[in-house]
Amino acid sequence: MALETSAQSPAPVRQIANAIAGWVDRLGAVWVEGQIAQVSRRPGSTPSS
Repeated sequence: MALETSAQSPAPVRQIANAIAGWVDRLGAVWVEGQIAQVSRRPGSTPSS
């Protein structure tokens, strides 16, 4: 389903994020290569081992 947006009628960020998430879910398994530019930990998170 295509989103119809314009300067006068923008879509909420949540609607765009949900549309992108749905598209990514339909891709299935995907292998990605790249590098991490910056890592930030959320307060209260535990480090992975």
